[in-house]
Amino acid sequence: MRARSLSCVLVLATVALALGTASASAAIPFCTFGSGPGQCTGPEGVAVDTASGRVYVADFGNDRVNVFSEDGDFISSFGSSGSGPGQLENPTGLAVDDDPTSPAFHDVYVVDSNQRIQRFSPSGAFVLSFGSGSVHSRTNPVAVGPGGTVYFGEDNFKSGIEAIRRIDRFTPAGALLGSSDLPSTAFLQALAVDSSGHVYVNRIGTGGIVEKHELSEPSATLLDSFDVGANTTALAVDSTDRLYAAQLNGGLRAITKRDPSGNIVKRFGYGEIGFGLQGIAAGAGGELFGSEEFTGSPSPGNRVIRLPQPAPGALSCCLEATLGNTKATLKGGINPEGKAATYHFEYLTAADYAENGNSFSGANPATKTAESAAVGSDFELYPAEAQIGCATPEVPPQPSCLEPSTEYRYRLVAKNADGENFVEGQFTTKAPFEVLETFATEAGTDAVRLHASVNPLGILASAHLEYVDDATY
Repeated sequence: MRARSLSCVLVLATVALALGTASASAAIPFCTFGSGPGQCTGPEGVAVDTASGRVYVADFGNDRVNVFSEDGDFISSFGSSGSGPGQLENPTGLAVDDDPTSPAFHDVYVVDSNQRIQRFSPSGAFVLSFGSGSVHSRTNPVAVGPGGTVYFGEDNFKSGIEAIRRIDRFTPAGALLGSSDLPSTAFLQALAVDSSGHVYVNRIGTGGIVEKHELSEPSATLLDSFDVGANTTALAVDSTDRLYAAQLNGGLRAITKRDPSGNIVKRFGYGEIGFGLQGIAAGAGGELFGSEEFTGSPSPGNRVIRLPQPAPGALSCCLEATLGNTKATLKGGINPEGKAATYHFEYLTAADYAENGNSFSGANPATKTAESAAVGSDFELYPAEAQIGCATPEVPPQPSCLEPSTEYRYRLVAKNADGENFVEGQFTTKAPFEVLETFATEAGTDAVRLHASVNPLGILASAHLEYVDDATY
């Protein structure tokens, strides 16, 4: 076919494409979805024996407890489906006796749908069962405090009305030592105990508020409350009485760490925690272990993650890039970690990065953006942003221009007086010119109208249409 006439329509527009890039993550996953050895179907409670380095995970869907090393290597599992001694049905609550002075040192306590607390040896041998009058739900939290005392968060009803919210204390042999009623009728969600026997709890439906109580009788004495609206889901206390809380901050899941006086000293885990943490526990080296929410499929969630604590200094996270062909807008988040912080971005081509030995420094050093002004000096998450490249390249292009259709590596570096941390990502710039659509109308026996929709990506451009018959093509 030969056309006697030709017309074309060019639609010119600048369209920015936002590309999310995964932040460099220190989180190490294990106990991933499944029913085989070392797998979990809905991990719930997590506990760490800091002396032996064993991590215990309540495997809700497989009716068992899985045991791992702190590196995430599978060791063993115990429990089987049922209601008999040593059997489990949908276990959730989990605690380890970590006190060398306790007669139950290293032993493991498990709460399940059979409404009881069972004690097991470190190897998983059944020892005893107790708490049948206190355990009314598999979701009731359990913890072990000084001397091996077992603390249990009891929820009960009276005449269909939420009536009892209290902490029961048991000896390792299962004898009731005492009970302390708590104010409010909101359900207990998480429980942690420090070396003085003070108890931290958070409640369902209260916006995640955390309460600290002294267990006087008959009613507990409220010592402190904080983190209203933080959507706390899990709590843990380490060997130095520092409190860890799994929460939301800036719309992202994170861990808030407080000293024994209640002051925030660190907030971390941004971009590394995919779903709500059902349980958390502190390891001997300061790392944190958390069980991510069950979502009913292999991924996301349905796993346990190991979160090493970051080095001192401001923290960066949550990279994304809005891309053109010769320019980009880099974005991320900054947590000042309690001191005035600044940030900058660094970037270079993936080829230069590889020639540097997978480094931002070397023979082909990265380009750095200007250091930002100081952001806040608290523990909140602040946005970070920088424009790179050139909006209108010349001929030849300016050195500042990015190269079209090229892969880049970049990182966001945040620093305060204590040090600096960074998170890395990558992006690929757009092609020099995008043809979005081609089509034909008004086709006749000897003529047709050809159309094209193109995006010059903000750069002055010209275009033409070419055509040929099939046989010649």
